[in-house]
Amino acid sequence: MAPENLLTYLLLLTLALSACHKDHTPELQPNPNRIRFDALAVGQKSRYLALTGERQYLLAQDQQSVYSDDTLELQIVAKDENGYLVEETLHTNGDFFTGYKADKDSVYQYYLSISGDSLFVRKSGYSYFRSRIFGSQVIVKGLILTDFTEQRQERLTRRFRFSEIGGTKRFYMLSYALFDVLYPRLNVFISNDPLRYDVNGETYLYTATFGLVRFATYGVDTEAISWNLLPQ
Repeated sequence: MAPENLLTYLLLLTLALSACHKDHTPELQPNPNRIRFDALAVGQKSRYLALTGERQYLLAQDQQSVYSDDTLELQIVAKDENGYLVEETLHTNGDFFTGYKADKDSVYQYYLSISGDSLFVRKSGYSYFRSRIFGSQVIVKGLILTDFTEQRQERLTRRFRFSEIGGTKRFYMLSYALFDVLYPRLNVFISNDPLRYDVNGETYLYTATFGLVRFATYGVDTEAISWNLLPQ
């Protein structure tokens, strides 16, 4: 085979193999039975597994952090003029994150609603808002559902020192692996303004179609916990 024909053959073979690989790597599809922010519906349910550790190691998921068998369940149980009513239930086994022990058996209720391009969480029936997976910043700022474009970050493997970030930060990741599931693109919203007032900071990894994938909360001098979406 002449050199120029060989080059053409190798180029066509490379393109064919690339197309074949794409055909066998289907894009991850959202589950309509999970809580999706772009298509909220009664009956949707999402479950999360707890990860605890020191705040600077938590998102890296290294050996300093430990998964428990404690789970958090969110289920949309009704819809009315206020939005979609969510019941949040904690299922614990033995020792658990100290901040939740006193109220571990309580079932929280709150509303999810869409306003403009953002998701907001509203209190329901209580004098103050209560949730283990949505913090106060979601009530005030909401979660923007359109794709972030400010800054791209490849991975969350470095040791975050949350108290040093300050203020709020938004960026996106083109892929994020959790429990052997590869999410194609996630918004990352970090809110550390509350740390100035001795209130926990909050970090959200989410997307409109897959809902909340990961939430972390942490204080300046306390242990940290994250809730991590379990695969279907």
